Amino acid sequence: MLAVAAMAALVVFRGRRAVVATVVFAGLLCGPFFPNLIGQLFIHLEARQRMEFAGRAVAMIFACASVGWAVLPTAMGMIGARHGIRRAFLLPAACGGVLAALLAVAVSGGR
Repeated sequence: MLAVAAMAALVVFRGRRAVVATVVFAGLLCGPFFPNLIGQLFIHLEARQRMEFAGRAVAMIFACASVGWAVLPTAMGMIGARHGIRRAFLLPAACGGVLAALLAVAVSGGR
């Protein structure tokens, strides 16, 4: 949720120092995400299952990430051209909010 707040803050902040600090803060928050995701990917599988599913699972993560890093900047550019680049940062903030909501549903067992 802090990364979502950082993206939303980029819409509000106008000063160069505040924007740079927010970008660095967001990078520090998001940087460890991928290695931790890969580390947690196989924690619930037995050793035999890890070997069977390792390649497919990592490939799926890279496929989803590839779509994200191809589509999101393009969509942000389109929004930025029409409404300004600062408002374009609302898109990754909204995507992060959706992911957080999906995670909350998954953790609660879909109740």
